[in-house]
Amino acid sequence: MEKLEEKLEEYSKYGRYPLHMPGHKRRFPTDGEVPEYIREMAEYDITEIEGFDDLSAPEGILRELMQDMREYYSTVDTKILVGGSSCGILAAISACCDIGDEILIARNCHRSVMGAVISRDLRPVYIWPECDDMTGIAGPVSAAAVEEALIETDIKCVVIVSPTYEGVISDVKAIADACHRHGAFLIVDEAHGAHLPYHGRLRDFSAIGCADIVVQSYHKTMPSFTQTALLHVCSQRVDKRRLEMYLRIYQTTSPSYLLMAGLSAGFHYMLRHEGVMDEYYGDLDGIRKKLSTLKNISLFDGNGAAYDEGKLVLVPHNMTGYELADALREKGFEPEMSTQIFALYMTSLRDDIKALDRFADACGELDEWHTSGHNSTFRTIPLPEKMLDPYEASCRACEYIDIEDSVGRISAQSIYAYPPGSILVAPGEKIDEVTAAFMKQCEDSGISLRGVDDGRVAVISKR
Repeated sequence: MEKLEEKLEEYSKYGRYPLHMPGHKRRFPTDGEVPEYIREMAEYDITEIEGFDDLSAPEGILRELMQDMREYYSTVDTKILVGGSSCGILAAISACCDIGDEILIARNCHRSVMGAVISRDLRPVYIWPECDDMTGIAGPVSAAAVEEALIETDIKCVVIVSPTYEGVISDVKAIADACHRHGAFLIVDEAHGAHLPYHGRLRDFSAIGCADIVVQSYHKTMPSFTQTALLHVCSQRVDKRRLEMYLRIYQTTSPSYLLMAGLSAGFHYMLRHEGVMDEYYGDLDGIRKKLSTLKNISLFDGNGAAYDEGKLVLVPHNMTGYELADALREKGFEPEMSTQIFALYMTSLRDDIKALDRFADACGELDEWHTSGHNSTFRTIPLPEKMLDPYEASCRACEYIDIEDSVGRISAQSIYAYPPGSILVAPGEKIDEVTAAFMKQCEDSGISLRGVDDGRVAVISKR
C-alpha cells in the first residue's frame, strides 16, 4: 500500500503547479526573512488535491491508512483526528448522548468534556477519583463507585480518563462491565495512553477492546506531530454514521497533510519496529531505579494503582515543585509541568537514554541541596454545589468580579488549571470559601488558572 508520507514527498518533487490553496504556493520568500524550516515545510503543505483524498469523506489513501489502523488495533473503526483528542471527545459524547441526557464524568476529566456537556445541554453527575494524600494526584476511578452511580441515576454515558496526566491507570475492564450492565456507553479519554497497545505488559491496560469509544492523543507519547490523535470505535453499540456527522462538525474542513503524514509515518514506524516499546521501558527501568535512590526527592509510582512508568513524577522534600523545575531547567531539562508539590517529566520511546541518564544525575545533584524545605501539602477542594446546569449557566448574562467577592456567586465559566485542564469549578456551580481561597492562593503564587483573568472571575449576573 502506498504510504501518505511517501506520496507527499514524491509530489513535492514532481507535482503540478499549485493553482489551489494554500496561499504560500509551497514557496515562501527566500530573502532571509522567513526561517529555512518554514520554507521546507511549505514544500509539503497541500490541500485536498487529486490523489490525496478527503478526510471528511475518505475513499482513497486516507481511507486505506485508517483501515490499516483498524486492523492493527482490532477495532470496529479507527478515525484520524487533526484537532487533538479534544475534537474526538466532543464528537464521541455528542454521538452517544441526546439533548438533556445524564452523563457521569470523572471530575479529573479534560475540559473538552465540559465543552460537550454545554453544547449538548447534558446533566452532569460527577465522580471523584481518590487523591494521593501528599501530592493530590488523582488515583484510579473506582468501578464500584461507577456502578453505584449507575444504579442511582438514569445515566446514558460515562466518561473517564485513563491513564491520567500523571500516569495512573484505572480498571477500565471492570468499569466497562458496570456500564454495559446498565446500558450506558463508556468513553475513555486515553489521550496519554496511545503507546499502551504497543507494549507487552501495558497492552492489557488499554481501554481498546472493552470501552465503546477510546480517544488517544497520538502526539503525546508517540512519534507524531502535535495535534494528531486517533478515535477508536470499539463496539457495535456506537452509531458510526452519527459519530461521523459530529466529527465533520468538530474537525476542520482543511486538515493539514503535514500533520496526517507525520501520523502515518509514526504509525508505520511502529509497525516496522515491533518490540521497540518494550526496549524503551527496559531502558527506563534503570533510570527509575536511579531516581528511586534519591533521599530528598521521591519518585511517584502510582501509590498502589496500576501505573505507566513512562511518567517521571518527582516530589521534592527540600524545595517546591516549581523550584525543582526551575533548577532542572537551568541544567537543560524542560518539564512537562510543575506544581507547588511536584514536577512532571514525560518520556517516550524517542528519548535518548544517555540524556535521561544525565537527567537522573542532575536530580542527584539537586538531591544534595540543603534548604529550609517547604510545607506544601495537598488540600482537598470539595465539589462545589451545583445551582444550574452548565448549558443554562453559559446562556446567562455574566459579570466579572474579584475572586475575594465571588464567594456565594455562581460561576458562568469553567475554571481550571492548565495543564492538565481538569475542572475546578464548572459553569453553574457556586463558588464557596474554600474554592475562592484556593483560587486566590494560585493567583498569588503564579499558578495560571484559566477562567481567572487578573484576579477576576465570571459569575452569573444578579440582574
